[in-house]
Amino acid sequence: MTTQILQTLEVTDEEIEKTVQKTKGFNVSAFQGLMEKFEIHVDFMVEAGKKIKVGGPETERKSIELSTTAKRINKSIDDARMAAKRPYLDFNQQLDGMVRPIQKALTLLEASERKKCIGYRNEVLRKENEAREADIKAEAAKAKIKSPLAGLSIGSPKPAMAAVAKVDSMRAGSGSYHKVMVPKLVDIAKVPVKYLLVDWKAVKAAQKNGVTKIDGIEFVEEMDMTLRS
Repeated sequence: MTTQILQTLEVTDEEIEKTVQKTKGFNVSAFQGLMEKFEIHVDFMVEAGKKIKVGGPETERKSIELSTTAKRINKSIDDARMAAKRPYLDFNQQLDGMVRPIQKALTLLEASERKKCIGYRNEVLRKENEAREADIKAEAAKAKIKSPLAGLSIGSPKPAMAAVAKVDSMRAGSGSYHKVMVPKLVDIAKVPVKYLLVDWKAVKAAQKNGVTKIDGIEFVEEMDMTLRS
């Protein structure tokens, strides 16, 4: 019964082709009608899928049949979409081919000059921080010498903090700088596990190359499935 209903709801290749032709000139109204028909069909399939519980050969057959139909319809819709878009995609590719190389050069130039300026400002900041730390140590040393209790073992006086104007942002021409906190890796062995990610792409590549054992990872057998639409 389900198969018969699906057949009556099915959208024909002829309907799809006619719709593609009507989309010339950026007219998507024809596609809207086609998608409404597909939507009715797909909604019915989704509801049918909810009722299938695979527990034996018969229900497995129905599930595979429905899955194969879903894949076939999905491909039909995508083929229609691409057929309607193709003339405009070709135009876009030609336009991008002219524009992208120049844009790429400009993007690389912007990034290169930005990197130089940030590097320079970070070096200035590093020297300022070093000078500030040196001033603080010098003030602490002076305070210790001047103290009448300098010779007594009663603990060191608290260092005098140098009064320094804090600058978190500044402008330079059309650019502006602002201080940000940036994480830097110091010792990966001390990083908590929750901040570490497994490179599954590298793991799968290693598996394809014959690796069968990786510490902390277990290779287990699971079933996969390929559908022929």
